Amino acid sequence: MSERSTPGKSSNLMPGSPGVNEASPPEDFLIDGLSPRKMAKVREVLCSLDIKVYSRRKNRVGMLGVWVQVISEVIKDFLRLEKPDVVMIQETKKEKCDRRLVGSVWTVRNKDWVILPACGASGGILFIWDSKKLSKEEVVLGSFSISVKFALEGCGPLWISAVYGPNSPSLRKDFWVELYDIYGLTFPLWCVGGDFNVIRRSSEKLGGSRLTSSMRDFDSFISESELLDPPLRNASFTWSNMQESPVCKRLDRFLYSNEWGQLFPQGIQETLIRRTSDHWPIALDTNPFTWGPTPFRFENMWLQHPSFKENFRNWWRGFQGNGWEGHKFMRRLQFVKAKAKEWNKLSFGVLNEKKKMDRDKAPGPDGFTIAVFQDCWDVIKEDLVRVFAEFHRSGVINQSTNASFIVLLPKKSTTKKISDFRPISLITSLYKIIAKVLSGRLRGTIRGGVVFKIDFEKAYDHVRWDYLDQVLEKKGFSPKWRKWMNGCLSSVSYAVLVNGSAKGWVKASRGLRQGDPLSPFLFTLVADVLSRMLLRAEERNMLEVQGG
Repeated sequence: MSERSTPGKSSNLMPGSPGVNEASPPEDFLIDGLSPRKMAKVREVLCSLDIKVYSRRKNRVGMLGVWVQVISEVIKDFLRLEKPDVVMIQETKKEKCDRRLVGSVWTVRNKDWVILPACGASGGILFIWDSKKLSKEEVVLGSFSISVKFALEGCGPLWISAVYGPNSPSLRKDFWVELYDIYGLTFPLWCVGGDFNVIRRSSEKLGGSRLTSSMRDFDSFISESELLDPPLRNASFTWSNMQESPVCKRLDRFLYSNEWGQLFPQGIQETLIRRTSDHWPIALDTNPFTWGPTPFRFENMWLQHPSFKENFRNWWRGFQGNGWEGHKFMRRLQFVKAKAKEWNKLSFGVLNEKKKMDRDKAPGPDGFTIAVFQDCWDVIKEDLVRVFAEFHRSGVINQSTNASFIVLLPKKSTTKKISDFRPISLITSLYKIIAKVLSGRLRGTIRGGVVFKIDFEKAYDHVRWDYLDQVLEKKGFSPKWRKWMNGCLSSVSYAVLVNGSAKGWVKASRGLRQGDPLSPFLFTLVADVLSRMLLRAEERNMLEVQGG
């Protein structure tokens, strides 16, 4: 499949409906004896069958391109071997699709699909999934993408997007706008894959490339959306023009959110054997999809088991990974979590009644209590120190480290309305340790405290981060301290625990969390400024008391 321009359509995302694509010829394909008009018709017919196939079996998402002469056998054999749950076909060049066409590509009995129709003789995406394994909740169509939201038991919604990026620089701005919109819609569990039709770095083109505005835009999208770009195994490029002196680029890839990476910590991206397309197939191995009914919770009773600490040491050291230290630490916890679950089944069997925990010590999204860090300190300490060193240097905390569960606690014995509940944030153990260290330092810098107290309604929720930063600057906090505080605040995300299951994720844009060790000290700094302003106004007789 060659690179082609994708005609522009509206960049607005819209709800999709089930429903697929016809073609543009290879310019260098000629047959002697045919008139230009007949040759154009031959090209049109041949290229109408140049398609891409994306597939994901239990543990993989992949892409494959083939020509018509072998399409049925190659695709069917590929899907029969891979046993996918999802198939994403790119550049279909078809405006509609029926069950017969879908069945000719994938023979699985229970399936559902949605299409992004082609625009003229270009573009088009077909997205198919095994409806027995995945339950569709929502479909969103863009000009260059299909995004499907799947419901998964005991977990928040999972989004998978298939994209086919435009080759025309004039359309790429619309492409990035669309991807940013999808990111905002799909947070936090999102995987997006396909032919982006642009490279990210100069090393992704054979012989190198100058830095272009499209490359900068692509890199900015990945960085600002905090997506992970896993390394590609087995090859450096995914497309070639197949000439004697070839042009090779990495145009195809999978990107995913931190939360996706936390769910699938062993995920790898690799190229497969190229068939007849000018694109190499790529596969994202998720190893495989496993979903628990409720978030993991570490049981402190495990620490009393004579073999637990030794097992914990082996699990901790058994994880291999790279990247940011904070992200590696959270992935290591995810790895240990899976091992601990299996060990628990073997050592204790399935617990019918879990030991009750004090709510103040309840674990956050990572599922681990502070007791694990205390009792297994000799195993964890070196990695934890590296996390602190990285945070000290960069001021960055990844979203999985700073994710929170919101639990509603009743304020009184009889609860009839939402105001009768008090929301509490359950934060990860790693962030709790970082925040405890920082709050300990803050405690020594705050002298005197607030002059008088005012009863603020939802006080923590109304603190603006930019104002807090100004307060820190005026009070003499160094740029590094302000960077640390911004890192702790800007990476916050929430999910609400409903009957023990996490529902929905939102990214914070202001406010301080109840349950965050830093919040009381930061709020004191903000309230102190207001208190002093009120005292000054009172001294100048600028305050009036109005009777009710």
